[in-house]
Amino acid sequence: MDATRDYVEQCDSVLGRLDAMRIAVEEQRDHLLLLSQTVDSIISPIYKLPLEILGEIFTNICCGDIGVNGLSGEGKRRYPTLELSRVCSKWRNMVISMPVLWTSLGIDMFCSLNAAYSFFKRFLGRSSFHPVDFTINYEDAYPYQGPHEAPIFPLLESNCGRWRHVCVRTSLTLVEALMQPIISSGKGLPRLESLSLNPRFHDHPDEGLLDFPVDCPNLRALKLVRHSLDLKFPRPTITSLKLAKMSPSEMARVIANCPNVQALKIKELTSLDTSLSPVYTKCNAKKLILCVGNSREGVAPDSMMKFVDLLILPELNHIILSDPRGALESRHVKSLCNNMIEHGYQNLTHLTLDRTFLTAEQLLQLFLSMSSITYLKTWKTAVNLALELLIAPGYRDQPGQHIGNNGGRKERENMLEGYNSNDDESEDREVDIGVDAIEVPEGKCLLPKLQNLELVLPYRLRGTLLLAFLRSRWKPLPQMEVSSPTLTEDHPQGLSDIGEKTCVSLQKLCLRYTYLDGERDLEKLQILQRSLDPFRSEGMDIEVLSEIR
Repeated sequence: MDATRDYVEQCDSVLGRLDAMRIAVEEQRDHLLLLSQTVDSIISPIYKLPLEILGEIFTNICCGDIGVNGLSGEGKRRYPTLELSRVCSKWRNMVISMPVLWTSLGIDMFCSLNAAYSFFKRFLGRSSFHPVDFTINYEDAYPYQGPHEAPIFPLLESNCGRWRHVCVRTSLTLVEALMQPIISSGKGLPRLESLSLNPRFHDHPDEGLLDFPVDCPNLRALKLVRHSLDLKFPRPTITSLKLAKMSPSEMARVIANCPNVQALKIKELTSLDTSLSPVYTKCNAKKLILCVGNSREGVAPDSMMKFVDLLILPELNHIILSDPRGALESRHVKSLCNNMIEHGYQNLTHLTLDRTFLTAEQLLQLFLSMSSITYLKTWKTAVNLALELLIAPGYRDQPGQHIGNNGGRKERENMLEGYNSNDDESEDREVDIGVDAIEVPEGKCLLPKLQNLELVLPYRLRGTLLLAFLRSRWKPLPQMEVSSPTLTEDHPQGLSDIGEKTCVSLQKLCLRYTYLDGERDLEKLQILQRSLDPFRSEGMDIEVLSEIR
């Protein structure tokens, strides 16, 4: 028995030594594993990038837009600058040494103004003397008796010389709390390049405009929602102007103080100003963006067209018409067309239809009044309807018979047989809106100078209709009759002729599908691509882009 006990004790001793060795080996293994991970991290390709390239990447992430680093009361916080600084000591030192990474910040939705003050103070301090971009999208009333009691406003006022891009969307009281100290002190905004003011509601509706005699020598873009700011004197540096929720007379006053505007956007006019005498307003804008249908029904389109009638745009070359709610009526389109003809915009070459639910008659009126258009873009609506109206004379009854040989035409049609299914026809509901009742005047070529066509589609395009259009506008027949008509009561479709020109050849076509669903749509898209190859081989510039869901 004694020998047995001795042997057991020896075994326990050996097991103890083995356990100690196992623990030591495991610790050494963990240490080596950690060391291996550290080495892998150090030799990662991102660490091999030159500091200049890494700095450009950081700059694009941290200040590629206004208010990138945002503080929100809904728990949705985004701090790319701080997140990059927490990766490693090298990145932290780099982020701290680059003030530009701390220049884009904002607050959003019900956040605490005390927290916003600490947040802004930290970023404004780290950004040194660099220009700053910030947003204030504040929803709730702050917990202070007076607006200037919130510490964030004196902080921003003390750094107003660094403001570059500013976007404020809050109550009028808070807008005044931000701007009034600058106005009262007589300071300027020497680095300000863009300013957007959007008072969501007026705390005191009877209050007058906020006078803004502040010098902004570099201001390029101005957006005003509601008439809350009086510019006081001309601002020749402003080239982009966006106005919304104003009356025509209020917009006219703002435009008069922006003599060098190149792009003018008008949205949501609020009243007709029937008690005021009409005043013509000259504007040198080359691009006019009309967004209708976003105000009270019956007010926005009427007010919009009345204001457009009073605009004199001698440099106009691009019109963008947006009507997402379908508020435009025939009388509104007719008013716009008469305006185009009356003023004779010779430089007008670009037309964009952005979600405009136009009938065939309305679209026909529009095309008849803009014979100088060389670029047309239709966005999601009126695509097939526009193609049907734009087929050149001589091709409408028997499309394709006048171009190429019959073999080539039959080959293209055979390619497209698998593309034109019944469900495609059901997706083209816009063509049914009065298209049978409206005919293009005989011998008239709509948009005869059209060279560039871009179609943005939420659905598959009718392939046979597209081919009929391309055949008619690619190397068209010579001496087709075109006209620039005047819309009159006797000729509501605008049929009075003033001249004849030759229909030019379409040079470029771009098809952009916003989404395609599954292999079936992709297969049909490939069929469409093959049907367009003969036109490509003949020299037409064709591009087809798609987004797959």
